[in-house]
Formats: sequence, C-alpha cells, structure tokens
Amino acid sequence: MTQPDFDLISFIKDFVWMPAVGLVGWAWNRNQKEHDDLWKAHESTRKDTSTGHSVLNDKIMEYVDSTMVEVKDEQRRRTDKINDHITKLFENAEKDRKEFHQTLSEHREDSYKRHIELLHAINSKADK
Repeated sequence: MTQPDFDLISFIKDFVWMPAVGLVGWAWNRNQKEHDDLWKAHESTRKDTSTGHSVLNDKIMEYVDSTMVEVKDEQRRRTDKINDHITKLFENAEKDRKEFHQTLSEHREDSYKRHIELLHAINSKADK
C-alpha cells in the first residue's frame, strides 16, 4: 500500500479549506438574510390582509358588488316574468274549470232529457 500524499492534503488544508468554509459561511449568511426579509414581508402582508385593507381587495369587492346587483336585478326580472306566467296559467285554469263545469252540466241536462225521452218511448211501446 502506498503512503498518502501529504503535500496534497496540506495544500487542501492550507489553500482550499479556509476559502471554502468562508464561501459556505457567506452563502449561509446571505440565505438567512433573504429568509428574514421574506418573513418580514410576509408578516407585513399578513397584518395588512388581516385588517382587510387592500386596494386590490377593495377593487375586487366593488366589482363583485356591482356584478351582484346586476345579477339580483336580472333574477328579479326573471322571477317577475315567471310569476306573470304562473298567474296567467292559473287564470286560464280557472276559466277552463268554469267552462268544463258548464259543459258538464249541459251534458248532464242533455243526458237526463234523453234518459227521460227513452223511458217515455219504452213506456209507450210497453203500453201498446
């Protein structure tokens, strides 16, 4: 087995190790600072959002409110139109019911008269 090359190990220890550790420390510190900045921005956003104050939120709510007013108006117009149709259907049904009862009573009277005539005819034939 060969002996490790101590010149390479000492070169790494002397010239590469310390700059690598410094680079890792710098990257860690930068990452931590960016993380802290993001956390502060998140906290600020959460605080503003929790109070409900946001220009974008206000604009969205104005749009939603105006749209809801339009939808309610359209729904009211449709409901009124449907109610008018239902009213007409019930009026027509009432009119048809009255006509049906009138026709039925006329038919009943005609049937009664025919029945009486039939009984008279049968009775007169029976007498002969």
